[in-house]
Amino acid sequence: MYDFFNSEVPNALRRLSQSSQPRWGLMSPIEMVDHLTRALRMSLRDDAREIRATPEQIAGYLSFLRSDKPLPRNLRTPEEFYEIPLPEGNFDESRIRLLRTLIDMQLLFTKNPGFSSIHPDFGRLDVELWTLLHMKHCTHHFSQFGLMESMPSELSDREGKNPLSKFL
Repeated sequence: MYDFFNSEVPNALRRLSQSSQPRWGLMSPIEMVDHLTRALRMSLRDDAREIRATPEQIAGYLSFLRSDKPLPRNLRTPEEFYEIPLPEGNFDESRIRLLRTLIDMQLLFTKNPGFSSIHPDFGRLDVELWTLLHMKHCTHHFSQFGLMESMPSELSDREGKNPLSKFL
């Protein structure tokens, strides 16, 4: 289950440089790496968080997570990501921090297979669903920088609508 995180992610990070340019979006390479680290860290803490989605929306989101469909471009980042502190660091330190956080995730999920925590948009996710979300999320951002191929996504948030609504 964790081959993706132990093989694909480190390979993509090796190909990422400070000067890599995104195919879409506004994140710099270090911002993208820190963004992924925050997402992982969010999943490792069962903090009390508001769930913004309705039960009907969550059912659609969970179906989407189990599908082979990629994350759409230009999704809104949950504000809760920015509440997760990361120390200042250079590009290499950020990449190492991401890899260490992936190890922390695998250790927690392996030792506690019944673990769950809240994502503000997807609701309470168990180990399997967090793993699927992280795989989609990493693939999405590594594809953004041309480091990993993803299925082409025709979804976007150009009109300011929730692009995941298509799955509901």
